[in-house]
Amino acid sequence: MRRTKEEAEQTKENLISAALKLFGEKGVMATRLEDIARAAGVSRGALYWHFDGKDDIIIELLKRRTEPFFNLLENTLRKTGPALERIRDAFIALLSHVENDSGFRDSMMLEFERSIQADREDRFYSYIRESKEKYGKLLQAVIDEGKQHGSIRNDYETPELMQYFGRAITGSFMDIRMQRGGDNYFGTIDPVKHAELVVSALKP
Repeated sequence: MRRTKEEAEQTKENLISAALKLFGEKGVMATRLEDIARAAGVSRGALYWHFDGKDDIIIELLKRRTEPFFNLLENTLRKTGPALERIRDAFIALLSHVENDSGFRDSMMLEFERSIQADREDRFYSYIRESKEKYGKLLQAVIDEGKQHGSIRNDYETPELMQYFGRAITGSFMDIRMQRGGDNYFGTIDPVKHAELVVSALKP
């Protein structure tokens, strides 16, 4: 029984590895389930034993790649100290994570491509929305704390500042991903200087 369970887990890992490789080579939309099964050396039936469909595979990939990222964000924002410093430190930590984790950079592109075709009712959209809402609440609390203590500007509503911060993160991540792909038009990002510049816009 144990051997069967181990073999099943290995089959699942092979499917995930094959999917990630094919998504990178062909793109999400062009990759078929039979392509993934063939590359993993299993039948399509074996694939369906582990996953209901392509979105299940994508969500599994994103969970594995993004959970360390979200844990890093949460741990940094929950530290003690001035709110603005915690936001800056979170930005630095996230940029460094993207720089050093090629798997996470790949998952960013995977999420971006799948998001283009996402419907508000599908499981992928629900997973992304729930993840962003969870950590958005934490960021909101830190921004509100900074406003109360006068370290973060009050002339913008908290949701507006959250949008700014979120878009700054997304733009920076995409730029790093493009650099790794050979496009270095804007030069290499210094995480500390870049974070200081971005966070300076939150100051009163």
